[in-house]
Amino acid sequence: MFQFINRTGSRSRVAIIASLLSCASTVAFAHEEGAPFSGAIIDPLVLHHAHIENEQRFNFFASRGVKDGTGEKRSAFEGEFELAYASPNFRYGFELFIPVSSIPSPNDGGREFGIGDIEFRPLKLALYNSPAFVLSTATAFRAPTGSQSRGLGEGEWAGTQFLFADVARGNWYLGANLGVETSLSGPRESSFEYGAALAYSFIHATKRGGLAAPSPDQSWVFSPSLEVVGNRGFQGESSGENSVSLIPGLTFWHVRSGWQIHVGVATPVSGPREADTTFLIQFGNHLNWRRLLGLGKANEEQL
Repeated sequence: MFQFINRTGSRSRVAIIASLLSCASTVAFAHEEGAPFSGAIIDPLVLHHAHIENEQRFNFFASRGVKDGTGEKRSAFEGEFELAYASPNFRYGFELFIPVSSIPSPNDGGREFGIGDIEFRPLKLALYNSPAFVLSTATAFRAPTGSQSRGLGEGEWAGTQFLFADVARGNWYLGANLGVETSLSGPRESSFEYGAALAYSFIHATKRGGLAAPSPDQSWVFSPSLEVVGNRGFQGESSGENSVSLIPGLTFWHVRSGWQIHVGVATPVSGPREADTTFLIQFGNHLNWRRLLGLGKANEEQL
């Protein structure tokens, strides 16, 4: 995922959207209904949030300056379905990322289209859970479902151990990611992933230093943000390489429906790059899976 932002390569249809909208409650939240988190805690564009919730999201990446097999720079596109399940107490869950790409062929001047490497996080666990501070860890596995010869995948199994943090104070949000990835098959490759996100949400009536309302009395909430994403290889061919990208972005949250749209631009500022610029769009919500599957409130307490 995010293979055109750094070198790690780790991360809609109208009918589907209409179906999901019909399942949304009449009063929605920045997070899943009932989740105890500050409304100022956003879902970053590239980095991952620490809080654990049910989630349905589609990420789209359009990159410029990706070289094909002839050395010519062209455009590349990737769509990624991101699905997450959370326990009723928001303390543990699992996540799934399914990428589909259309990229310049690494072998010639043509294009390649297909599924990329699927990433599965069988356990995401909250180490500390509070409305204004969340610390969690997750174990991730990346499967070689994408063709390496066609440039759609890495061609090997890999595992990553993550540590995530969310901090909110008033309308401000600070997020942090740390991760160590290592190959589980093929040549030994290891890297250290790191990043931070800073955002401010324009939520009315938030007291200075207080907790932002999870459901503000306003139609829209706007949240400008800035993310810094880095990766440093310390074993294998990429050993010693360090790449850093900056991602300014803007979140539009429609309070009544709960749907959020995030837009941003990722630009490499140092190290090797696979693209000159990547444009990002994220669209999603935190709808409760038990309700979407028709289990209803009566069964929620038993799950």
